[in-house]
Amino acid sequence: MTASVIFALVGAAALYFAWRGMHSMNILQRFGMPIFLGLFILGIFMLSQGHAIAGPGQWVSLTPDDPTVMWQAFSLVNGQIVFQALLATDYGRFSRPQIGYKGTAGIMFGEMIMIAVVLILGSLLAFTVYPSISQGDPVLYSTDPGFVFAMVMGFLGVVFAIITQIRINVMNLYSGSLAFSNTWDAFAKRPIRRNWWMVGLLILGIALYPVNVLQYTDTFLAVTGIMTNTWIFILLADYYVCRKVFKYAPTEKIDYDEKVIRDWNPCGMIAMGVAVIIGGLGLAGMYPIYYASFIAMFIGPILHVLLTVITKGRFYSLVDNAAKHQA
Repeated sequence: MTASVIFALVGAAALYFAWRGMHSMNILQRFGMPIFLGLFILGIFMLSQGHAIAGPGQWVSLTPDDPTVMWQAFSLVNGQIVFQALLATDYGRFSRPQIGYKGTAGIMFGEMIMIAVVLILGSLLAFTVYPSISQGDPVLYSTDPGFVFAMVMGFLGVVFAIITQIRINVMNLYSGSLAFSNTWDAFAKRPIRRNWWMVGLLILGIALYPVNVLQYTDTFLAVTGIMTNTWIFILLADYYVCRKVFKYAPTEKIDYDEKVIRDWNPCGMIAMGVAVIIGGLGLAGMYPIYYASFIAMFIGPILHVLLTVITKGRFYSLVDNAAKHQA
């Protein structure tokens, strides 16, 4: 009963902050981050007082005879880091225009470095507390920060977990609602406000929580790696190869006006579709799932560059690039 009440309060707080949009994001970043860092440092200190810290040399696989373990770990990390980069670039859209593309890239890489550090510290926490967990599933509990910090810090750990979950859920609700509303607007004539997509996502999350959807985290991160990694690498290939090397489109002051650009660029769409299908074959068991995101993220950008070169970049704007080059 207590857990359900806490879960409901966290959901209500996340909904309130996410409803207010970027204003709340700024508040959470400005005040939430220092609180988070303070409690995290305190938690690590309290952990060191009651447990023998497990260093990197002690982070050994529980199944040492399985040669695929490292690839499985890479697959999970791959999805998580790139997902964080997407959130960072979305947040970077609201930064000062003066920072330009380089400044936005700096925000993205800063977030990626931060999540990499968090992943390393997560391994330290998990391997440190794993030997002391004697009930339930030690692997599941040792990888659950909410359980670990509550066990180590007591009431402060519960507060820390609640603050962390509010920050995470607000980011997820905000970014998810933007993604759904933008996608809907691209296909439908009647728009649905971002706020209502956010409410729908929250309801869906509450509905999925009791069925222990977290047990499918590895599959979710594999799907995230296949789709988001492929998309990001296609964008990078488009910018650095198609635009900078082949000069099919400008690299600065990129047009976003619907009157100037085409509705769809089939080169990117086809490359994305083919790569996702090939990655989906891994999810279907046609080949090991932990290779799926890596295969997709390499096939997508290569195919995009090939298609762009074949079509001579004529899908970047309403004016045929081939005609412009001849002129």
